[in-house]
Amino acid sequence: MSRIILDPGHGGTAAGAVNLRVNLKEKDVVLTIGLCLGRYLKARNQNIQLTRTKDIAVSLKDRCKVANDWPADYFVSLHCNAREMRGKYGIEIETYHYHTSRKGERLAHAVQYSLLKDVGREIVVWDRGIKQGKYYVLRNTNMPAILVEMGFISDYEEAKWLALLPHQAVLTQAVGNGILTYLGV
Repeated sequence: MSRIILDPGHGGTAAGAVNLRVNLKEKDVVLTIGLCLGRYLKARNQNIQLTRTKDIAVSLKDRCKVANDWPADYFVSLHCNAREMRGKYGIEIETYHYHTSRKGERLAHAVQYSLLKDVGREIVVWDRGIKQGKYYVLRNTNMPAILVEMGFISDYEEAKWLALLPHQAVLTQAVGNGILTYLGV
């Protein structure tokens, strides 16, 4: 049984990316997915802790402290991306790991592959790849850590897709299956 920290990004006054046309905030989407993912992995005998279970602000330092103090075996931070785009359709997915973490890189590959496969059954998926990132939560956790960008909430079509609970369930299961595949479960 692995000890996994799930980190729904942002929260409280930190909304993250926002799509006003769809009235959708990143903090809400990733919290719903994080809570569902926690239940999904617990049902598969994994030991889970979340950095937040409600809409509150948690500092980056505190997110890492929770993971390091537990101590967790793995850290998975959940996010939605943002940028100005025009004229595309589908979900763009990318996963980050810290450059010195080979286990983090392998976990990122397993999650990215699962997302592309499972989400690709529902909608067109654009593979933005596995990338190295120097994000605070990747640098300051003492275990393999990844940051998953599950689509561009700033894009109108992606935000409409991300807003629906059945689609959030697809993302939940895909991330969960990627983690379990990496763990060999």
